[in-house]
Amino acid sequence: EDRLRISAADIHALRTVARRTWHYFETFVTAEHHHLPPDNFQESPAPVVAPRTSPTNIGVYLLSVVSARDFGWISLSDAITRIDATMTTIENMPRDRGHLYNWYDTTTLKPLYPLYISAVDSGNLAGHLVAVAAACAEWAEAPSVHLQGDFEGILDTVTILDESLEELPDDRRQLRPLRQRLADRLDGMRRAVMTIKAQPEMASIRTINLAVLAGEIRKLATAIHVEAASPKSDVIADWAARLEATCEAHVHDSHNDESAVSALRTKLLALRGRCRRYAFEMDFSFLMRQERKLLSIGYRVEEHQLDESCYDLLASEARLTSLFGIAKGDLPTEHWFRLGRPIVEIGFKGALMSWSGSMFEYLMPPLVMKEPQGSILNQTSKLIIKRQIQYARSKNVPWGISEAAYNARDRELTYQYTNFGVPGLGLKRGLGQNTVIAPYATILAAQFNPREAVQNLMRLRAIGALGRHGFYDAVDFTPQRVPEGTDHAVVQNYMAHHSGMSIAAVADAIFEGRLRERFHSDPVIESAELLLQEKAPRDIPTATVRTEADERSKDETETESPDSRIILDPIKALRATNVMSNGRYSVMVTATGSGYSRFGELAITRWQPDPSEDRLGSYIFLRDTATGDWWSATAEPKRAEGERVQTLFADDKASFTKSIGSLRSEVECIVISEGNGEGRRVTLYNDGPTDRHIEVTSFAELVLGNEASDNAHPAFSKMFVETEISANNGAIFATRRKREKNEPDLTMVHFVTDPSGPSRDAEAETDRRAFIGRGRTIADAAAFDPGARLSGSHGFTLDPVAALRRQVRVPANKKISLTFWTVVGANRGELDEAIGRLDHQESFARQAMLAWTRSQVQTRHLGLSLTDAANVQKLARYLIYPDPFLRLPADSIASGLGRQSSLWPTSISGDFPIFLVRIGDVADLEIVAQALRFQEYMRARGMMIDFVVVNEQASSYVQDLQRAVETLCENSRLRGRELGPRQHIFAVRRDLMDEPTYKTLLSVARVALHTRNGTIFDQLERAETAALQARDALQQAEGVPARQPSPPLPEPTRASEGGADIAADGTGLSLWNGFGGFDGDGRHYVTRLTGRRVTPQPWINVISNASFGFHVSAEGAGFTWSRNSRDYQLTPWSNDPVSNRPGEGFYIYDQLSGKAFSPMAAVVRDPSMTYETWHGQGFSTFRSKRGPLSMDLTQVVDPVDPVKITRLRIQNAGPAPARLRVYAYAEWVLGGHRSRTAATIVPTRDAATGAMLAQNPYGLDFGERVAFLAATAPVHS
Repeated sequence: EDRLRISAADIHALRTVARRTWHYFETFVTAEHHHLPPDNFQESPAPVVAPRTSPTNIGVYLLSVVSARDFGWISLSDAITRIDATMTTIENMPRDRGHLYNWYDTTTLKPLYPLYISAVDSGNLAGHLVAVAAACAEWAEAPSVHLQGDFEGILDTVTILDESLEELPDDRRQLRPLRQRLADRLDGMRRAVMTIKAQPEMASIRTINLAVLAGEIRKLATAIHVEAASPKSDVIADWAARLEATCEAHVHDSHNDESAVSALRTKLLALRGRCRRYAFEMDFSFLMRQERKLLSIGYRVEEHQLDESCYDLLASEARLTSLFGIAKGDLPTEHWFRLGRPIVEIGFKGALMSWSGSMFEYLMPPLVMKEPQGSILNQTSKLIIKRQIQYARSKNVPWGISEAAYNARDRELTYQYTNFGVPGLGLKRGLGQNTVIAPYATILAAQFNPREAVQNLMRLRAIGALGRHGFYDAVDFTPQRVPEGTDHAVVQNYMAHHSGMSIAAVADAIFEGRLRERFHSDPVIESAELLLQEKAPRDIPTATVRTEADERSKDETETESPDSRIILDPIKALRATNVMSNGRYSVMVTATGSGYSRFGELAITRWQPDPSEDRLGSYIFLRDTATGDWWSATAEPKRAEGERVQTLFADDKASFTKSIGSLRSEVECIVISEGNGEGRRVTLYNDGPTDRHIEVTSFAELVLGNEASDNAHPAFSKMFVETEISANNGAIFATRRKREKNEPDLTMVHFVTDPSGPSRDAEAETDRRAFIGRGRTIADAAAFDPGARLSGSHGFTLDPVAALRRQVRVPANKKISLTFWTVVGANRGELDEAIGRLDHQESFARQAMLAWTRSQVQTRHLGLSLTDAANVQKLARYLIYPDPFLRLPADSIASGLGRQSSLWPTSISGDFPIFLVRIGDVADLEIVAQALRFQEYMRARGMMIDFVVVNEQASSYVQDLQRAVETLCENSRLRGRELGPRQHIFAVRRDLMDEPTYKTLLSVARVALHTRNGTIFDQLERAETAALQARDALQQAEGVPARQPSPPLPEPTRASEGGADIAADGTGLSLWNGFGGFDGDGRHYVTRLTGRRVTPQPWINVISNASFGFHVSAEGAGFTWSRNSRDYQLTPWSNDPVSNRPGEGFYIYDQLSGKAFSPMAAVVRDPSMTYETWHGQGFSTFRSKRGPLSMDLTQVVDPVDPVKITRLRIQNAGPAPARLRVYAYAEWVLGGHRSRTAATIVPTRDAATGAMLAQNPYGLDFGERVAFLAATAPVHS
């Protein structure tokens, strides 16, 4: 019954698979692990060996050692040494009634708690030890016959080397001679082995030649690895070393003398006795539940109690335990017939049903147990393979379903493991909910159908299921657990027991059931063989249990498919954000492409929550070298004519797509898991008929420090950042010099992975002024002027940025990708390691997979679906940006907002955005629990927020609700301990707060919800609806053209201009320097700026009285303060000598032409105008001329009162009247920085005068002060 029809090609294929699988045990069964097989090895995200083992692992490993010897991969001496070492270990491990416990630490040999004896694991070990004992006896009977190993074992490794060499990319010319020489040597090795097989009598001489040739192969493989230095070349070098070891093993076998043979016989007989004795020392009688005559699944040692559950089916992995226990006399024969035999029909024949319908249950016992032809067991094994193949074809996936790891992980990113099966074969409910294919299940099936098995393994290999140590444990096709853009996920780990089973199954398939023959050669086992003769039924009885079809309902192994948010027109759409983090490094991106990067509480890049312009972040720019046109790859900061833009946010990444003509770009942004940093992959698609040459440029402003300190004094903060451009790879390194000893060490690197490798056209820049240009913005950067190149400035540039540029050719109808990485670490060594790890084309795909995995783990841990997570991301944007739609109404804020210090009695600092939930009914506790999960999600994404629950129940009932709320909050604090000691979770009572504290708390909250208003998502949806209505109303208002009583006048030309022109040169000035000079009496400094000219630095005039003042530059950019120029700014100061953005100004709008202009160049710049500025003592005057209109604007401060006065005069020298509107503009700060105060400024309007009033009652020192903006003329709007 064990004879199979198996072709030479299939034998060769299966042997190669088994040889690769043996690599697991070669690698991990070491002295460090006391010669025991570690349970599993997980490659992703980082290589981790699980230092534990079980009786089943030990048993299948010993079967693998015997099989490895049969295959000719190891010498007989090596096999003896391995078996002896493992037996010595387990003989000294603690046992109970002869049984090993279920789990041991392989490094300490201590049993792992809780102590447990597993019936099936003990049975597996006992049965496999009996087979190993029989192998030792077989070898001892005629050691000289068994001394010469199978030379096919050498060819197995040669085949693997051939395949590995083919997989090495042939893209390096200097490697080609080495590759050819290695290929020639491998051909020579193959011919030499075939010669020995044809003349076995010459083996002892010729094996030495094999070893010499193997040494040459190893040297060539090492040389290839030194040159290529890649994971694939490392595999070649490794297998070459294995080949040499295998050849040495054959040399050793060929040169044993008589005394050595005698010693081997003695060792083998001793090992046979030790293995058999160990197996028969196990007492199985106490594992049977006497009342049911069934084996309990195990014994809880510390409780001295059997498990209630029993193995009650014949089609179970425990039937080897049952057979061994009966044969040994520990279990009555009646037990065998108590095992259930439910039958399922498969193609008009009957097969036994198992619990989960897995290959493991059906096909593991036949590794050593015979299944006679015509028996119910043999028929079942063949039929269930047929059914597995049919089921997989119906799903269009490879076949082979069994218990395995799957693509979901715990918080340590360890793969989860459970049993999977085919619906209809198993009694377990919900088997159709998952599609997880385990390659080892296919290999088990090779015992019965090798042709189908080999074909299926080829299909699995084609989708990436083959790894370094054989096939990976599983391929997950369950849609909910598969990353976007693919239909499967390879589970990148290896299980010891699956590896051992695979090797044993191939050995049985190729060597005609040799392991089964050995097991059954033991007289005790032979005495129970009759039990296995049970015939298959002719009539198929109806199953007495209900089976299930292919279901789709949710179970505990499911994870959610990504719920992506698509923003089709980010400029017009509601503001959207996406926050990603690995728990340490965080990235927030907006739909328009702006955002921040942070490491813990430190800002890596500069960003401010500006709801209007929002032009700070990490950007990618593209420039067509043929036309000079340039644009950003995201919606902001640089738009292009006719662009089509789309943003996609998933929980694990953000994608930005922009199409301009035939060129389409996609930027994918992720946070890396292996280290601290981010990757932005830029993919360019050329849908046109000709090649395109595109410059790709990255840009980000660097902080590398505390955000509050940077906001307080940006220019000072920038002085301490030192940059370096590496001469080797063009990478940019940046380090902040520490001012205090306790500041953390922080270094950053920004580099690009380019498909063409290091480029001679690579450019870099770390000086913001050199990149943007004085007086310009990122949307008008000098770096993109015609012919401009990045200058390569580095060092202490005083305004550091990280900018890299690469030029790429995008062939017609092709695509090309390159990745920009930003990574932080404590020192340069960490960053060099990160570069080595990430600077490969395939690295982004790996990091994206890990980011997806991390997202799945986090949402599962918090009990959130990814739909929930998408809604939490929507909620988060109200905490990131000041937004009115989830706050109290404006009139409630105006009347209720008080000083920040009024929050302090509740222990709330008020320094962070507040997410507040009010509750008044115990029935609404689930909403609070959900909000706590949401805040934990946000905190895990690096968001610093305060979460506050306000108990508003009447005081007579408040205690019960308060206890419940505090319990929820404390549980959340305990779960979030890893996020830091400050949990930012507060449970406060309304009845214990005074009125100012209560009103201020509600008023300052960025998100203020009440449980009586429905679920969080209901309230969020209403806020989104209100925001959409407000946006539509604003867009409609902006779309209504101004009423024009007559056609617009043509733009004035010089011929039609009246009045005196402003000189563009130094006429009438002394000490002219090209920008300005002194007037006749030297009391005024006058600048004259034409075109796009700006002064080399902001040339400012400081004007103030004793407690109030302002300064203003020659271009008109200024800011105003009161009392304290840092802590109470009325309008913002950019402290930016490059762009020097104004936070206040004056606009003049021509109603006839529909254009706006200003006498201040910084407010509106018209290149055709000359801007003249007079800086004098106590005043600054700005003069300019546009057509017939002459403008004169003077600013002063009242000598006593805290008032800034601006006088604007406009003279019309033309023949027609001008219809003008004048707008005064001021961005209120009313504190230290607008990002901290914008949300707490209360604006009002004085009805009598039309003056705009503003107050920041939340301020600690100046909250009572009121700022105003007024005009002497009537205010119309």
